[in-house]
Amino acid sequence: MKRRSDLIAVVAVTILLPFLCAPQDALKPADGPAYRVPYRISETLHVIVRAKLNGKGPFNFIVDTGAPAMFVTTDVAKKVGVELERNWATFEHMELEGGAKIKNAQARVEDIFQIRGMNSMNLPGLRLDGVLGYNILAKYRMEFDLSKTSMTWTDLHFDPPKPRPLLGDEGASAPPELQALGGLMQGLGSAMGRGKAGPPQPRGFIGVELADEAESVRIKSVLPQSPAAAAGLKPADTLSEFAGMPVNSAADVIKLAASVGVGEEIRVVIKRDNERVELTVKTGKGF
Repeated sequence: MKRRSDLIAVVAVTILLPFLCAPQDALKPADGPAYRVPYRISETLHVIVRAKLNGKGPFNFIVDTGAPAMFVTTDVAKKVGVELERNWATFEHMELEGGAKIKNAQARVEDIFQIRGMNSMNLPGLRLDGVLGYNILAKYRMEFDLSKTSMTWTDLHFDPPKPRPLLGDEGASAPPELQALGGLMQGLGSAMGRGKAGPPQPRGFIGVELADEAESVRIKSVLPQSPAAAAGLKPADTLSEFAGMPVNSAADVIKLAASVGVGEEIRVVIKRDNERVELTVKTGKGF
């Protein structure tokens, strides 16, 4: 009996070994595509990204890893035209600036006191339209580098559940005392006379992909029929000046381009075949 039990144990261990010794990554689904998501730091030191909902927007969202879910204001819900069910809305298409797309993104529709208060006093320096929380952020692995102007978001193929504490919640998610604080800040904002921030405006669109190369910026690719293509920019060009400013990295270009509007003419200087070439790009309508 002892030999038989030993044999069973050996067979069991032999069967299990491939699973126990397999690399941990092999047991996980492969990571999906990575996106470079532009962001800015608000005057209140919040990380702000932009997103479109059902093709409308862009809207400004705080990235809050401590928020249980995505929140949008009632004004956003009206502009997008979504139906509400117990204070929740489902957006069929959500697109983050940088290309990340989410289908059927669920959000709590509520004018939370934090957003109401900051918007009324224009504390962030821009209008806030909501908060990105767990049910959106958990879909991605996010890499922050506050010295740059974009984050890397890698799709994890993970679909987080809706937070249980908010399921079926008909009322406000914050205590009455905190809700009253939002109203108080609105009153202070009116008394102080600081104007409200306007809605986000689309960025100027150029149509190039950049790559850093030995303290220089190389144009990796040019989108066909884009403003960059119309201006004569080509892959392998080295970009040395953008909008009259010298640039040494892709981050320099992105930072300067963030303030460029639609229909503006931007002077760029490139090096091509060891020659200096000056071109003018007229921006199109971007995100």
